[in-house]
Order: sequence, then C-alpha cells, then structure tokens
Amino acid sequence: MFEEKFAGNYIKMKDVESNANSTKFAVVFNDDGVFKLRTFGKDTRNPEEIKQSEVDLNELIGIDDKTMAVSNFPDPFITCCFVDDNTLFINLFYNFDCTHYHFYYNFEEGNIVNEVVKIPMGTSKKNFPYKCFFNDETNEVYSIYRQGQAITAKPDGYTLEKMTDLDLGSMYLFKNKALIARSSSDIVFFKIKKNEEGQKKWV
Repeated sequence: MFEEKFAGNYIKMKDVESNANSTKFAVVFNDDGVFKLRTFGKDTRNPEEIKQSEVDLNELIGIDDKTMAVSNFPDPFITCCFVDDNTLFINLFYNFDCTHYHFYYNFEEGNIVNEVVKIPMGTSKKNFPYKCFFNDETNEVYSIYRQGQAITAKPDGYTLEKMTDLDLGSMYLFKNKALIARSSSDIVFFKIKKNEEGQKKWV
C-alpha cells in the first residue's frame, strides 16, 4: 500500500504502533543516541515531508546523545503507544545515568501534554523498556522493562514496582487483564491484583 523510508547513522528500531482503526502510525527509534519520533499515515512520502514530521526527542526533553543501546539487541531503549488518535505515550531509558523518562505527546499539535516525568531506576545500563500498553478501561499505561520493573502511568501520576526478577522478552497484554511474556524458554503470566492496602500490584 505504501512505504516509509528510514536512514541514519546507527539505527535501532523495533515496533510500529497504530491507532485503533489503523489509519495513523507511529515509530520511535534510536539513531546513534538520538531518540526520534515519526508519525505517518498510509501515503508514501518524499524525504522533505518525512523530515518535517520527524521529532528529535532529545531536544524536546533536554537530554544529550549518550544513550548506548545493546549491540546485539534490536531494542532502541524507547517505546510508545497510542492513547487516542492524536496522542502518544512515549517512554525511554536514558542509560547514561539510568533514568526513565515518560510523557504524553500530541503529535497533531506538536507539544507535550502535562509534563515530562523522570524516574531514577537504579538498574543496569543494559535495562530498557521492552513494551508499553495502554489500558483504555482505566486510562493508564503499563511500561514493562526487560529486567522486570513495571511502571503504571496516568496523566496525573505513576507507580513503580519490581514485578519479577526474571528477564522478560516478547510480551502481550491480553484484554487489559493479563500480561503474557517470554522469559528464556518459558512463558510467564502476570495479572494485576489489589493488596491489603488497596494498592494494585502485578503478581
């Protein structure tokens, strides 16, 4: 139907995200330490149109290009998901000082919604957000890290927890209720339950 060309110095790029009816698409990627966002539709574009739509996220949130991705992984240390037709949740791991960043970005208006959240992770520099999922029933986003950390984000706040000590791989959120993930040669299942204090936790 269409094609979208990418070029750069050293690109790490993994997932293409789409809105609910697959009319709009988004890709976040890492080009030699520079995090970038590109949104597009179903039309093949020329290089000038592509350049105009691409966003330098480092410049947007005020970080440098010192993030170094793992050489033998495709993962760009950044993921995104649609929360509505014009708004993306974007999260990234700036591994120079092991800080997680996330924010909501309206790509039609070209601005950050609310504010940028910074969370010191205290993890290995080889950790990274593997995938994020929007739960449209509770209006929250689940950002799952490879080394088992889980961030539940809403426009007005977030929680961080250590979900598992396992290293996680390919994952899928089933009906907003269960997270199914690969861990080495196993498949593991998680769900959110309330503890005695009424707080929601992954178990």
